[in-house]
Amino acid sequence: KTMEHQVGDRVQSQDGFRATVQYVGTVKGANPEDGWVGLEWDAEGRGKHDGNYKGTRYFECVDGFGSFVRPDTVLASPLSFQEAFILKYASEDAAGAEEKMDFRSAEKGKAAIVCEFVGKERELQRMQKTSKLEHVTLIGARVRSVGDPAWLKENASGVKVLILDDNLFSSWATVLELLAHLPQLQVLSLNGNRMQPPDAAISKMFDTSSNFQSLTELALKTTRVDFDQLDSLMHAIPTLKNLRIANNNITKVSSKESRRNFDRWPKLELLDLSDNKIEDWNEVLHLSEFRQLQHLLLNGNQLKEVFFDRTENYVDFPELRTLAVANNQIGSMQSIFEIKKLANIIDLKFQGNPLAQEHGIVAMRSILIAVIPGLTSVNGSEVRSRDKLESEKCYISTCVKHADGRSVEEIAASDPTFAALIKKHGAPVIQDATARSNSSTMLTVTLKSMASDSCSKAPVTRKLPASMTVANLKRMCQQLFKLDVSKQSLYVKSKEEIDAWTADCMDDDMKPISFYITQEECDVLMQEIDAALSNS
Repeated sequence: KTMEHQVGDRVQSQDGFRATVQYVGTVKGANPEDGWVGLEWDAEGRGKHDGNYKGTRYFECVDGFGSFVRPDTVLASPLSFQEAFILKYASEDAAGAEEKMDFRSAEKGKAAIVCEFVGKERELQRMQKTSKLEHVTLIGARVRSVGDPAWLKENASGVKVLILDDNLFSSWATVLELLAHLPQLQVLSLNGNRMQPPDAAISKMFDTSSNFQSLTELALKTTRVDFDQLDSLMHAIPTLKNLRIANNNITKVSSKESRRNFDRWPKLELLDLSDNKIEDWNEVLHLSEFRQLQHLLLNGNQLKEVFFDRTENYVDFPELRTLAVANNQIGSMQSIFEIKKLANIIDLKFQGNPLAQEHGIVAMRSILIAVIPGLTSVNGSEVRSRDKLESEKCYISTCVKHADGRSVEEIAASDPTFAALIKKHGAPVIQDATARSNSSTMLTVTLKSMASDSCSKAPVTRKLPASMTVANLKRMCQQLFKLDVSKQSLYVKSKEEIDAWTADCMDDDMKPISFYITQEECDVLMQEIDAALSNS
């Protein structure tokens, strides 16, 4: 049958590419001229033009995303939720698949429901079991409408987790209609559905709707939903705990017109804003109105700094435990000192920032652990007690190396972290420039592996030129102990104080080893970096 399309409809081609209908009607100069649908494809390069054909403008889009198609030959028919549900979970084909499938329960501790398909004679039995399904996944199933309300009430009213990623929803009215038949729904994922901003009528529906009352998790990645759209949703979802709105081209959190109603989500604990386009940290500070927020994910934005406006009567993000700001544009240590102000922070992701690239993976991790004492995970890698001790030692020695003639007291006065660490470990001795340059041209270095696969190997003593770089020393360790240089972290300990706290991390591959080794004889310990860290 011929499909009818309207501007704004979401469609999918028979080979799986999704698009938005931007024009329906006649195209002059085409053969035939009538019956065309103008599409703006989601995928770059799928189209042929920008909506202009032979000098006539039919719609506007980015060049290379637009094309005209004959819908009956190019587009696959959209399905209702009911049709897609039956096709996957209750069709004759599914019943004849002779497979066993677990349907997960959304309630912790509740046993999964096991359905077994053994042929057509079990189809009726299978239809009856759909009413018990709690976890339904229909990804890329061309769902665009709801279906028969009576059927949904009988067969889908028990659904608690619903994954509808990459379907053809565009109207919030359709979503509201569907949720009216899913009274127990707790988790809804609409990732990849291009949602249109709700008009006044739909916004009014949200204000009076009780369809979202049990919802605790909502995923809207790559949906083009921004905070203006979320304003309409807030009243309808008072129970929301987890919200994921990554990759939506969001630049602003605040509104010039009115104050956001963030107090309508008093239970929000996790907010994922990764891969958006937020530049100004002041926008992030608006999110502190979510007073119970524990996890804030901001990876892949354009943030240049982190800071907090703290007063005696107001503390930003009082419950925040996880902060993810990897792959931004943060380039100052001051931002690290600001993150330290978060009283409950235990998990930080910071890789991919200019500051991290400047210091390197190992050194940056060490700095974060030393400066922010409560961290238990950095860049996805667990912080062990040994990591903490070594990082604190390394921070002290790095400060001493860059003292530039200042005394320990002067460094401590300008760096609270240094002051706290020397109070804990004791004050170091600052070598003068002559001692540090090391007059010897050859140094006696004993290399010891602390890595799990090679720690049983005997130490190796070598006479090395003082001008040798740390990078070349790591290559030597790779030859001796078979550990890739990317997984090595080297530490210097003097012969006289082999168990003392003054272990010195060799954190700059381009420096000569004499920058770290101030005596003619010493031990260099090779530690293995965690696999998770070396891959981050």
